[in-house]
Amino acid sequence: PLDVIPIISFIGSGGGCRALLSTKGSMMALEEANLIDLLTYMAGVSGSCWMLGITQTLANSPSKVKNNLIEKFEKYNLKKPTEHSISEYKYITKIKLRTKIPLSPADLFSSLLSILIKQNPKIT
Repeated sequence: PLDVIPIISFIGSGGGCRALLSTKGSMMALEEANLIDLLTYMAGVSGSCWMLGITQTLANSPSKVKNNLIEKFEKYNLKKPTEHSISEYKYITKIKLRTKIPLSPADLFSSLLSILIKQNPKIT
């Protein structure tokens, strides 16, 4: 009977590129476990919405989104971060430290990814 079908939701958090990558990883794990098709609702804020939007727009498959991102990075031969963009990262890091916002390796990775995307607007 239809009244026993569970309603399963996926909720992603905010956090820019960091949340996008985290959401991508979570969605790929659901896909690999053959569970992604069981989701009734998907929602998120900020970066997780970017991943949800990309997934729905491109192919409705997290692994296809991953492959699409890799292709774009290879196709446009991304430039290395400039001195200016590294200074921007240092400035943001100082603000986080001053306000006692925790830092993690994901902050560095997502910041560098953001820098590469900003410097290479053709990939967006």
